[in-house]
Amino acid sequence: MRSKLYLTLFAALALAGYLSRFGFWFDLTTHFQPQYLIGLLACAGFCAWQRRWRTMAVAVICAAIPLSRILPLYMPLTRTAHAGPASTLSLLLVNIKAENRQFEKLRAYIRESDPDIIALEEFNELWHNELSPVLKDYPYTIHEFRADNFGIGLYSRLPVENLKIKRFSDVPSISGDLTVNGRPLTVLVTHPIPPVRPSAFRYRNRHFANMAAARGEYHDNLVLIGDLNSSSWSYFFQKLAADMGLRDSREGFGLQFSWPTMTALLLTTIDHALVSDNIVVNERRIGKDIGSDHFPVYLEIGVSGPRAVTPSAN
Repeated sequence: MRSKLYLTLFAALALAGYLSRFGFWFDLTTHFQPQYLIGLLACAGFCAWQRRWRTMAVAVICAAIPLSRILPLYMPLTRTAHAGPASTLSLLLVNIKAENRQFEKLRAYIRESDPDIIALEEFNELWHNELSPVLKDYPYTIHEFRADNFGIGLYSRLPVENLKIKRFSDVPSISGDLTVNGRPLTVLVTHPIPPVRPSAFRYRNRHFANMAAARGEYHDNLVLIGDLNSSSWSYFFQKLAADMGLRDSREGFGLQFSWPTMTALLLTTIDHALVSDNIVVNERRIGKDIGSDHFPVYLEIGVSGPRAVTPSAN
């Protein structure tokens, strides 16, 4: 009897995630598809052990609900733009956690991963000072320090033009343009507020909508990175990606959980990198524990498509 109760619960939660567009509570259920899959498979295994074949079959069928949302992340993609270092760009996204004081862990990880661009969130003046020994190698920079959890910074060792603080809501985002392998690219860094209550849920969704409305301001080649405070299974995340013509960089690399670091029970992915069609993700991985409640995200990309037009001298 208890196994049927758990089966009903996990199946209902998995189905409720498909209703995330209809409100805060439904959206909350969408973020934990792997947990629902494990729960349903455990129910199936328990029923098989008890030779309750009909209930086992129902559990297996229900497990297909979360599995259908997870499996596409593991489907291999053709990566035709795999190229040498001169034509690739490496990016590191780090949500520091403002009250984190394990400075050396992040300094060491930045040295080890050696990215071309670093995006820092929950960034403040203390962390800027503590990271200065490694950030000095990144001369192209813009940041906004804040006393809350929404300070933000971008650091690049490659030339970046049009560095700007953007406002899709009351919290700052950053955009900048650069050239990779002769092709123009915009990097957009953002960190909307977490949807911890219905009002914040609506606020995050407006942030997404405003960001999508500004798509025309950026190059066709676009990388959107940040703690989006949403899993990829949310209707609003999927609408953001569709409206901006972007795809999840995890495709072909798997789930790559990024939060929370302190417990495996609730692991999901809210730290994202979305890329446009002409961008090939050659490598994507989750970084080391740096004392935050988020794991860093590292990726290497190649850019195809039309090259930047250089005016000819007459």
